[in-house]
Amino acid sequence: THFVRQFHFTAWPDHGVPKTTDVLIDFRHLVREHMDQYSHHSPTVVHCSAGVGRTGTFIAIDHLILQIERDSAVDVYGIVNNMRMHRPLMVQTE
Repeated sequence: THFVRQFHFTAWPDHGVPKTTDVLIDFRHLVREHMDQYSHHSPTVVHCSAGVGRTGTFIAIDHLILQIERDSAVDVYGIVNNMRMHRPLMVQTE
């Protein structure tokens, strides 16, 4: 038996943006709490329709917040560039 925990963020329309950043940051916090508790047991999967735009942005935000907490610094270019080495087109810019 496998248990799956699914988080569905509905406040971010395809080809749009969330109305506020607060809802996105709150959602990230909820997901991160779960990951911190269970990720050593199972992988975390993040996906949107194409798997690059909202997905890449959400992952980048998560990495950037972790980077700020760890290093008190931010390297947006470095994080996005590293993500694109593993999956082209991550974090759509157009």
